[in-house]
Amino acid sequence: MARNIYLALGDSVTAGLGTTHPSLAFVRLVSDFTRKKELSEKTIVIAKNGWATRDVWNAVTHLISPSVWEQVNVVTLMVGGNDLRKLLRRQYLSISGAPIFPQLVFRQLQGFRFHMDRLCDFISRRNIPHVVVATVYNPVPL
Repeated sequence: MARNIYLALGDSVTAGLGTTHPSLAFVRLVSDFTRKKELSEKTIVIAKNGWATRDVWNAVTHLISPSVWEQVNVVTLMVGGNDLRKLLRRQYLSISGAPIFPQLVFRQLQGFRFHMDRLCDFISRRNIPHVVVATVYNPVPL
């Protein structure tokens, strides 16, 4: 089977939430580029607003069949902002500005690292020629 799929995995950035125009969405730009360079003929997006690394991991392991993985030539994995937002939510959504204790930071980072490591290892074992991983943008509004 030919490797001709661009697979976009991630959260709201990948899903295109908040773009000013559909043609300016991250996945659309990458998809257009990969088609122009003859790296892909088809784009599959598996992303949702609010997803953290755990959610992407669950989607990758349950929604994508082995036959699809065999056809993937390009992967983008953009996730991590919501992992951080879960931690920071205590600070910027709390009326009292509840402190963020080191134990909370450590626990959240451990969860992020665990799922991100699993995602990267899983993708790596698929021998996909072109993989781009990006994570943790500014997740705090304003």
